[in-house]
Amino acid sequence: MSGLSLLPIAESFGIMVPVAHAALLMVLAGAAALAFAFLIAVLPGGGQRLGRCLH
Repeated sequence: MSGLSLLPIAESFGIMVPVAHAALLMVLAGAAALAFAFLIAVLPGGGQRLGRCLH
């Protein structure tokens, strides 16, 4: 969400390129984190690992 909200800010100020790159990296990092969490949950034995959580 921070990457998506950073892009309009980048367009309104003069520092478009560095801020747009940061926004793109934030969006891609969020997608990668969601994909990694999905893979951990889908892999065999994921339910057992998640079931042993002690917090």
